[in-house]
Amino acid sequence: MKFTHKIFHLDKDINRNHLYLSMNQYMNNYSQELDSPTISISNQEELNGFYASNPIIKFYNDGYEFNNEIGWRYGELGIWASNITAYKNFLKSDSDYLILMEDDIVYKDGFFSSLVNYLNQLPEDWDVFFYYAPQNKIPSEIYSDDKDVCRAYQDWSCLCYVINRITAKRVVDDVSNNQISLPIDYYFLKQNKYNCYTVKPNSKFYCEIADIESTFQTKQQRKVLA
Repeated sequence: MKFTHKIFHLDKDINRNHLYLSMNQYMNNYSQELDSPTISISNQEELNGFYASNPIIKFYNDGYEFNNEIGWRYGELGIWASNITAYKNFLKSDSDYLILMEDDIVYKDGFFSSLVNYLNQLPEDWDVFFYYAPQNKIPSEIYSDDKDVCRAYQDWSCLCYVINRITAKRVVDDVSNNQISLPIDYYFLKQNKYNCYTVKPNSKFYCEIADIESTFQTKQQRKVLA
């Protein structure tokens, strides 16, 4: 297994610097950092700039409905842009797996070795492995075997996930031919396009979300794109 990784982080988010630096320093002991940018989209001008560099990618202007609101928060588009770009750069590398993380991640001792252990428990046809899962919806059938992993039961959060080369190529092809109409976590977890797995609730989680304010969820209004 050859890994590459990327922690998405913007310099302006100084209250997350210590988390980003700690996680990246740890990961560099086990994986090569992917040379790929964290893309900021906070207004229509920046979105137009992304479109100019990626003319075959298009977000569905009306977005999606959430809490009786229609549209997008620009931060959701930046997350997509960063992830798509990372997939493309990953496919140019010789690595087998890409680990992607958000900069509000807090890791525990044994993070990487346990990640490899969990990956080894996945079926051959896995597409995406979510190393963190909010435990808000837990179906009883996931306890049916003694593995540490199971089918994904959450419907949000890309705090830390692993994608393989085949799936990265599938996603790039899909979003290049179809307008993106869901945020990236919903895209993976609320559709049946991909075989998504995660950690069982009764197994150990080696990362969690820091108790820190979102960079955009509480600061941006949802709106229909122009």
